[in-house]
Amino acid sequence: HDRLRLWDLTEPQVAAIISANSALRYVPIQSPAEGYVVEKNVVAGASVEPGARLFRIADTSHVWIEADVYERDFSAIRTGDTANVSIPHLDGRTIGARVDFVYPWLDDATRTGRVRLLVENPDADLKPDMYVDVTFSLDQGSGLAIPETAVLYAGDARYVFVETGEGRFRPQAVQIGTPSGGIVPVREGLMEGDRIVVSGTFLIAAESRLKVALEDWK
Repeated sequence: HDRLRLWDLTEPQVAAIISANSALRYVPIQSPAEGYVVEKNVVAGASVEPGARLFRIADTSHVWIEADVYERDFSAIRTGDTANVSIPHLDGRTIGARVDFVYPWLDDATRTGRVRLLVENPDADLKPDMYVDVTFSLDQGSGLAIPETAVLYAGDARYVFVETGEGRFRPQAVQIGTPSGGIVPVREGLMEGDRIVVSGTFLIAAESRLKVALEDWK
């Protein structure tokens, strides 16, 4: 009995062999778990070696999504944070997700960090290797916030133009948080009451001209 069980035979199969008092010519292979066959490594009539993996079965009622997050936003994401997953092939339908794990490294080529999310998938809408868009919902607390259009990007630096009086402005380096709904939180660089240019794109259109202008102010 014990040897038969070591072969992963079910109790009904063991009982059938004992009842027949002989080995069965054909033995159905029972899956140890429910799910879908996502990998098949055998065909009818093929011989297999002991320990060979014949099939791979996955339970897709819950799936993981791995999302790449820009370096500037990566530090704000924590395990347990919520997110919305948009599925392009379903006309942008969104479903809820939860951050399950934050990988402790960055990709040095893309400058992104990886986040793993856990998603319920009872209708199997999400398929393995499918592309989706992820939007994170982050609690950034209270504080100063400005329109995202006020921020100018120069490499890794972020600037806004602050009014100094008499129609003059100067560039001010700022540390910003993650934009949301067209608004971005300011962590450092501005004070309440500072007057800034809300839309700076009309002042300096190209990044190369922005760099020259910033050098002139130094």
